[in-house]
Amino acid sequence: MWWCGKAQEEAAPLSADVISDACQQQRAAVSRGVLPERMRGWDGALAKASSRTIMTFFPATRVDQTAFSQQKCHDDHAAIKPSLAFYQWLVSQPRQAWQLRGNLNLGDDELGDALGELSDVLRITSASLWGGIGGSRTPLHADAVHALVLQVAGTKKFFLCSRDEISDAVDAGKLPRAVLDDATTESYCVDGSLASVYGLDAPTPKGPSGHLAVLEAGDCLLLPSGLYHDVECDDDSAALSLTVRFELDEPIGAVDAPCHREENDARRKKGDDLRKLLWRLALKKAAIVQKQRLRDNPPPSDR
Repeated sequence: MWWCGKAQEEAAPLSADVISDACQQQRAAVSRGVLPERMRGWDGALAKASSRTIMTFFPATRVDQTAFSQQKCHDDHAAIKPSLAFYQWLVSQPRQAWQLRGNLNLGDDELGDALGELSDVLRITSASLWGGIGGSRTPLHADAVHALVLQVAGTKKFFLCSRDEISDAVDAGKLPRAVLDDATTESYCVDGSLASVYGLDAPTPKGPSGHLAVLEAGDCLLLPSGLYHDVECDDDSAALSLTVRFELDEPIGAVDAPCHREENDARRKKGDDLRKLLWRLALKKAAIVQKQRLRDNPPPSDR
């Protein structure tokens, strides 16, 4: 494992203490080959788990589109319940960009298979799956929660920046102020590759200073809250990853494992209820919009 920001420096294995220290210092870390083989791939256990729930699919609306933002792409999304056959078809299609994301309801056994002993000592709040075709990106943003990102299939690149590095880029006019103030994917939703958007291969970067972490299938990235990241699927193939979010309100390990599981179940149920409510509201809004469109543009008469 290595710390992002110290070139390939060897560090301790990804343990509870390492995670706690890294999150407090806002330093990312990568651990190689930790996700079991049976969990990987477009036909593995995690892909199968996604067939139990509704996912959100975002297709590109332009040939040159690579960046996908939740809000800016909202009008173009579709709700689907993916099957393994759908995944196989999707990754074999021509290279028009797309992204797929959604929350997963993983049981204790499934979390244990994915995280090993960490599933008993981390207070997990949610899990979600994210996929995209090669070249597609989730633009620069920072999350308010800690996360472990486990690469399920393909390769993903994470361009990682501290808040100070973002602030310096804003002051230099390389980024809009909204990136610092808002920190969402809406603030800098710019199409192009990581290399072209930030000038990573140029003598002088066009964007903020940062570090590149590359995840292959089986790898795990520790992503502390507040650390900015722009994520790109490698050009060679589609990629799929699992994001497990967790909290560090108290020292890790302060509560025994059974209590953790009960708290996690309660948190997941509360989150599921909220997501179902938001989904119903979104469907209701979509129905209202569709009715308004039909009123404004009635279909031609058959007569």
